[in-house]
Amino acid sequence: MRHTTINHRDINGKAFTLLLIYIIATVVIFQAQKLPARRVPEGSNVVNALEAEGGRIYSLLPDGNSRIEALGLRYLAPRGKPPESPATKVTLEMIRDAGLLKGYSLPPDRLAFTPRGDAVVLPTPPAPGGPVNPAVYHTGNRNRPRIALTFDTNDIREPQARAIIDTMSALKAPATFFVCGGWCYANPDLLRMAIGRGFEIANHSFGHPWFTHITNEQIVDELRRTERAVEEVGGIKIAAYFRPPFGDYDARVELVAASIGYPIVLWNRDTRDWHPATIPEELRDRASAWAQNGDIVIMHTHGQYTASMLPQIVDNLRAKGFELTTVSGVLQP
Repeated sequence: MRHTTINHRDINGKAFTLLLIYIIATVVIFQAQKLPARRVPEGSNVVNALEAEGGRIYSLLPDGNSRIEALGLRYLAPRGKPPESPATKVTLEMIRDAGLLKGYSLPPDRLAFTPRGDAVVLPTPPAPGGPVNPAVYHTGNRNRPRIALTFDTNDIREPQARAIIDTMSALKAPATFFVCGGWCYANPDLLRMAIGRGFEIANHSFGHPWFTHITNEQIVDELRRTERAVEEVGGIKIAAYFRPPFGDYDARVELVAASIGYPIVLWNRDTRDWHPATIPEELRDRASAWAQNGDIVIMHTHGQYTASMLPQIVDNLRAKGFELTTVSGVLQP
């Protein structure tokens, strides 16, 4: 008859291992209970990826009843309840909680996404208010690899500006539009489109005059009337940056603008896209060749080749490692 010898050391070792596993499991469960619960209702069935359709619409649920829209630079929360599954309405907060967005900002409309899905936080621009220190900016922060593409409007109807807004939206490239008040009233749909797509809107005067040729009172009137135009037509406060038409300013213009809250923002890279002699390749290279940190590029909504050359300009700058941003973003320290 065979006898089995019991090794007490083995029993003690196994008991200690089981006790250690029990202690670890208890600690893990306790800590997990302390984590905040995700606000995803039962049955929401949130998928693990967003599927792009032409770069604009992203399907969120497999059945397609709930969708999230990527309009311009921003993701927009679905509006209303899905027609067939009212209990599974998906909100932007739920999508963030599920880890489907790669960035988060408060307020949420200050967050943009590149085509690769990288998040770009767009600072909230200052609104016109009390006096500020007089300042003239030709470039932004030279210590950060950011570049601001900017577009000036005139005071006339410019239907061709739609192609620029659409192209920049498709490229998911942030930018600042310096608008004239007269342009806002002549092109209300385009102003609202640019705002809705997440672009920054700044002041380019009301009627596009030479500012060194008008009085202090007229300077203030030009800027204030454009503020009202943007608010009446677009429903937002304008960004407190002023670009004088033709880059025409002097110390007096600088002081008067600062007295009502506006620093002057010019540029250091002029594409001359408005000039009839400028060919497409010149426009592209003036905007993107030899680019440096903090560059501010000026283009125009009526430029003949501007919209068609934007894909090359944006691709060139991104290939060099630059983050495209707004004037507010490029001026950040």
